[in-house]
Amino acid sequence: MIAYIRGRLAAKNLPFVVIETGGLGYRIEVSLHTFEPLPDIGSEVTLLTQQVIREDAHLLYGFARDDERSLFSAITKVSGFGPRIAMSMLSSNHPDELIAAITQGNKAMLQKIPGIGAKSAERLLVELRDKLGGTAVAPSNTNVQQRTSMDDAVAALVHLGYRQAETNKVLRTLDANEDTATLVRLALRQLSPRV
Repeated sequence: MIAYIRGRLAAKNLPFVVIETGGLGYRIEVSLHTFEPLPDIGSEVTLLTQQVIREDAHLLYGFARDDERSLFSAITKVSGFGPRIAMSMLSSNHPDELIAAITQGNKAMLQKIPGIGAKSAERLLVELRDKLGGTAVAPSNTNVQQRTSMDDAVAALVHLGYRQAETNKVLRTLDANEDTATLVRLALRQLSPRV
């Protein structure tokens, strides 16, 4: 298995990047959270990887952090959850948010992710709740109050019709110490251009 790849960032085209090393260019599928902080093309980068071998393809998935890779691995072990849906989940929400949703049994939050219905959310909770609550994937130290305000702001903006990935991106630029109403108001300024 390829554990990581270090090399020159040759291309960035979400949902994949190309890293050139040793005369080879590796196409690596990445989540939005891994893609956004990447440096400019031509810079040296290192991505942790997970290799998926199918009958018709050998695929590489890349991650900026080990907890994201561990969560990807855990999700893809659940029946009916392949790499594509796992990457969609990791692009829609921060790994800490997904871990919290699963360990707390937040089925409603999981159902907001495209491609996840009531039955698949329930299956995910049943199969991963105990694993993620233990040592399989440990969430990083994140202030619970901050995460709650951010979660509420995301839910409010999604309810208003904005895409979750878009709202997450805007909210990450704001001060997480703000209350939910302030976060929503500030995010709306960026999401709704003035006419």
